Amino acid sequence: MTLLLVHALVLAVLGVRTISSCLPVAFLALMVSGCTAASTSRADINWATVGISLGMQFWLGVLLTRTPFSQVICYASCRISHLIGYAGAGAVFVFGEGALAVFAFHVLPIIVFFATLSSILLYL
Repeated sequence: MTLLLVHALVLAVLGVRTISSCLPVAFLALMVSGCTAASTSRADINWATVGISLGMQFWLGVLLTRTPFSQVICYASCRISHLIGYAGAGAVFVFGEGALAVFAFHVLPIIVFFATLSSILLYL
């Protein structure tokens, strides 16, 4: 819980002015408490690992939202979305208007990604 208080203090230092901006910290505390309550072996929880991982996630969020690096991420996202738009136009050209184009370029890549990820994890 001390880690969550530290995160709340950092949010205050970063200029969070509304209570709704602190809700993620509250839900994080709720999630950690719920997982701890549901654990069958609470003594085996490595709190250092939990704290480090939550801290890394927090600071990655700060890096991606509160620094000039976030503008680089936003620019890259816009360029990739523009490129995906070209793929959609090509799908309409090849398949015509309809569900097949949506399936080919929106659903099928997700299926291929998770199938590949499952295959890789099988060998680990």
